[in-house]
Amino acid sequence: MNVLFVDQFAQLGGAQRCLLDLLPAFQRQDWQLRFAVVDEGPFPAKLRKFGVQVDVLPGCSLSSIHKPMNEALRYLRWYPRAARLLRQIAAEFKPDLLYVNGPRLIPPLALFACRSRTPVLFHAHSRLLQTGGLLCLGAHLRLAKARVVACCRYVGNSLRPYLSPDAIETVYNGVPDMRTAPRPHSKRIPRVGVVGRIEPEKGQLAFVRAARLVYRELPSCHFVVVGAPLLSKSDIYLRQIIEESRGLPITFAGWQSDISCALRDLDVLVVPSLSYDATPRIVMEAFSAGTPVVAFSSGGIPELIENGRTGFLVNTRSPEALARCVLRVLRATDEAVSDVVGNARRKWHADFHIETYQERVCKIVSDTALTP
Repeated sequence: MNVLFVDQFAQLGGAQRCLLDLLPAFQRQDWQLRFAVVDEGPFPAKLRKFGVQVDVLPGCSLSSIHKPMNEALRYLRWYPRAARLLRQIAAEFKPDLLYVNGPRLIPPLALFACRSRTPVLFHAHSRLLQTGGLLCLGAHLRLAKARVVACCRYVGNSLRPYLSPDAIETVYNGVPDMRTAPRPHSKRIPRVGVVGRIEPEKGQLAFVRAARLVYRELPSCHFVVVGAPLLSKSDIYLRQIIEESRGLPITFAGWQSDISCALRDLDVLVVPSLSYDATPRIVMEAFSAGTPVVAFSSGGIPELIENGRTGFLVNTRSPEALARCVLRVLRATDEAVSDVVGNARRKWHADFHIETYQERVCKIVSDTALTP
């Protein structure tokens, strides 16, 4: 079976890391794989290390969430070039399935898929917020008679008006085992951190503001920001975070390839995502690593965390509420925190294990390709 994968980003975001997690399982199926990625960058470089062919599509730089009119016009100019190249690649490769890992590439592929009767599987990692963009995506998914793998119900429900109920399946992301040796007790200065790409969606500014309130109560605390901007406009956001963190005992650790080490060094992981974040991988990674999680009850996060049992949800979106929850966890007994961490670890093994994730997605790929 020939599977053509297309992705809208060359950077290593969550969706691209998910695809890299799935790639070894795809290769074990003895499928013929080919990738088309928008622009050059770390993601296509990683793919080539797996020995797969990667075609580079022309770049199209757009904002991650809200797109002004000039960016819509930029997309319309990019669209015909991308569609033409994708048709050429498909004509040469003759795919039995098109696996689309980002919404921007559904429109350029939908008409080809409809005319050639090539099945389309759309892996939805985020929820489109702009009404026009969602209508466009939904119409093209319907045209292509696509099947959808949604990373959570929050994302999948936004697409239900456009497709039949059996065309959308929720599959939560899986992550590998990240448990490592804990920090020595002698070094247990309380450490509270946030991990992820630096952009407004991930809420690092709320973290810094909450950290200042925590520091007033527990001046022994140290704070950590792990991550870096992936988009150029996020540099402005990073500068704002640094400015508001002045006077705090805080480390900006940059991007780290080994997330397990970053999690091992934290007593509390904070996930201060805005209301439209879907299912941040870092939550499942923290479950696996045995790091307690405090998170805003945003987007798809309540589907992952059971408050007080596998983590701690903050229902009021404010630095004050976030700080109060962090302080409660830091002041809780070791036994109470250990119970939550143990429940989270069992939740990861049952629902978010990498092998479970690979098996479910491989089955959906096979079923979609074989559906007449």
